[in-house]
Amino acid sequence: MKRFFLLAVSVLTLTAVSCKKDSVTEGDSGSTGEITVPASFNWGTSRDVSFSISITDSRFANKIHVVSIYAGNPEAGGELLSKGSATLTSSFNTKIYLPTALSEVYIVKTAPDGSKVINKATITSSEVSLALGATSVAASMRTLSATGFQTAAVPETSPACASGAGVTTITSFSSDFNAQNNGTYSVTASDVTLKIGWGPHNGTLYICGKNVKLSGGTLNGLNVIITDAGSATIEGTQWNTAASIKNFGTLTMKGGQWNTQIVGTLYNVGTLTAEYFTIKNGVGTNYGTITSNKGIWVDVQSSFTNHGTVNSLGTFNAENGGRVFNHSIFKIAGVFTIGARPSTFENYGTFTSSTGNIVMNSDAVIKNSGTFTAESSHLEFAGDFTNNTGEVKVKSLTAQSGTFTNRCKLTVLTDFSLNGATMKNESFIDVKGNTNMTSNMTLTAQAMFKTNNLLGTTNTVSGPADGTEWALFRVTGTSADAVNDAGGIFTGRVLYCDSKRTLDARHFSNSAKSGCDVYIPATECSEGYGVDPNPSLPDTDKDGVIDVEDDYPTDPTRAYKNRQINYNNGGSTIAFEDKWPYQGDYDMNDVVISYRYEIGTSAANQVVSVDANFKLIATGGEYKNGAGIQFNIPKDNLVSITGAAAEANQDSLVIILFNNSRDEQSNWNTSATTIADSKEYTVAFRIKNGPTIEKFGVGNYNLFIWNNTGGFGRGYETHLPGHQPTKLADRALFGLGDDNTTAGKPYYSKSGMTWALEIPISNFAYPIEKADITLAYRKFADWARSGGKVETEWYKKTSSDYLNQELIFKK
Repeated sequence: MKRFFLLAVSVLTLTAVSCKKDSVTEGDSGSTGEITVPASFNWGTSRDVSFSISITDSRFANKIHVVSIYAGNPEAGGELLSKGSATLTSSFNTKIYLPTALSEVYIVKTAPDGSKVINKATITSSEVSLALGATSVAASMRTLSATGFQTAAVPETSPACASGAGVTTITSFSSDFNAQNNGTYSVTASDVTLKIGWGPHNGTLYICGKNVKLSGGTLNGLNVIITDAGSATIEGTQWNTAASIKNFGTLTMKGGQWNTQIVGTLYNVGTLTAEYFTIKNGVGTNYGTITSNKGIWVDVQSSFTNHGTVNSLGTFNAENGGRVFNHSIFKIAGVFTIGARPSTFENYGTFTSSTGNIVMNSDAVIKNSGTFTAESSHLEFAGDFTNNTGEVKVKSLTAQSGTFTNRCKLTVLTDFSLNGATMKNESFIDVKGNTNMTSNMTLTAQAMFKTNNLLGTTNTVSGPADGTEWALFRVTGTSADAVNDAGGIFTGRVLYCDSKRTLDARHFSNSAKSGCDVYIPATECSEGYGVDPNPSLPDTDKDGVIDVEDDYPTDPTRAYKNRQINYNNGGSTIAFEDKWPYQGDYDMNDVVISYRYEIGTSAANQVVSVDANFKLIATGGEYKNGAGIQFNIPKDNLVSITGAAAEANQDSLVIILFNNSRDEQSNWNTSATTIADSKEYTVAFRIKNGPTIEKFGVGNYNLFIWNNTGGFGRGYETHLPGHQPTKLADRALFGLGDDNTTAGKPYYSKSGMTWALEIPISNFAYPIEKADITLAYRKFADWARSGGKVETEWYKKTSSDYLNQELIFKK
């Protein structure tokens, strides 16, 4: 448990940490009494709740059903929160920022024919799972332990350059650098060369200057940290036992493939350029940009995870149990090889091979849930290739051994040879050229294999063994005489569709037959085939969402509006204290901003657009505060923006509302003598390659202020507790004054307090000048003591036992 006291401070101290307010002086908060809060208390009035809504209504095959989640009964005016697509094979997953006081929502499923099912769900945890049938709930809500407030995963931020007692500062050439006794060293000057000793080392080297060169020797045992202000070149330095590098700036690695190998850990947030990028018995993680001029090699049980951009201008190899996980952009120019024992490449982002072939050895593994594009590459397959929810496109494919499983879309631009491997198709395979099959293929219900020309098939094509649904094997061009002459067999519920040839009866068994009379619905993975026996309502933009449920019926890129809680009544409010890293007076009126967000998503539940409204309500002080919002989206994904500007020198998308609150509002609007009008801001932007609404969430974003007054500056950011600083925050300020920021708990004070509160209403009645919020809101302390479990609507109730009206600002 933590204890804190808000004590009166002297006028002398006040002048050091507070701004003047003419007739009213801030800082003498008075005693609020002793409040004991749980150590884990996050000061949140709301929490993220994740929803997973699946469909069991099979009347419309795999067409889109629309799932809508409401705060209240929609038939009685309940407010829409989130909306998206669900099919028999893909659930609707979303994350909504909801007040802790909200205990139930209504969930509506609309079928392709417009029929609806409405269910009420009680929220008892941070995760809700529901399966909806044609007329009722097929499975009840899953109750899990509440996990509390969660912030989006973000890369580590650059530390400041190490300084102070026990730190050795390096400003000039060193002929034999050796780190010893767990020492800490900082290179603070630019154009410095360190000739590295042969170690083994035991210590940490911070590189904060520009153009620092490490040469010769070995990195063995050394921890190197390149700050966001630093740049370094490592040349001719061996790395053959455990060491670590964290790069937040610019790093260049020069040398042969195996003497600059990574043995230990490499963590990159900045820019890294290497002749060869080799990981051997190590772990690599990238959130920045890595470019290898000659090749990338992940070897000997190593792992490499990419959340940024990787460019290999040469080859790529994962060998001897090497594992690679791509969550963002991965580009290869040379031969791409996945080796044995087994080695693995898992793609959840965008993979592009521009020229070289793709080679898989006998027990290699590739798993794709993103976009895997190799339009100029031949895929020579052996091992295990699974295409889950993504799209694979290759120039040509030879499947020699192992198992290729397709659960979404596989496109072969020229020739496909099934020659020894087993092909399991659960969705759609499209061969634009020639197909020759000498081993088995399995097609599940409503799966389709389409080829232009069929040169031959000598083995078995199997459809579903039972059920009512069929699979389709379709030839759109010409099938060779050898197809009928050879011994290929179609078995199970599969149709052989060929307008130019009818196969002899000996080629069919167990329901299989020639014919094209089947309906396979179009999905995000399949182009579909045939005439729908259960037609849907009109869909003008052909995105799969019927017009009556499509919020953008003529825009194929967008289908749904998702709105934060209380949107129709103005949204929510954040109230800031602006003295960070020092404690203020907790009247919570230094900057008061209300906001609401509307997120436009596609039929695939990906974020396409954001429309936001902000209102600057109060600016209780003379500090020249700026305000902005950080979204967990790469800045490069921004397509267009109106009403504001995207901030430069950021990796994520940061939108600036204003730079000086004193220019925005004529007075503080916090007392009878400082009344002023509020100011409104309307911001709209569109993005490309947007995240899913499940990852982006509805309503929980990172609105912050910074102190733009002379003597302070852009680095003085103030955020809600638990929200990460932007790239431009000054990390050197953490831990100063009353701040107790840690990597896992940013923006908490040493006494456990916060500098900002989020309130899930737009008309929050904030205190007048000098009135501590605990005195204005009489149940605030009870709420805090309980860790947010009781008096969850302390901000909303207006009776005298909840609210001291004399301490609330009124116009």
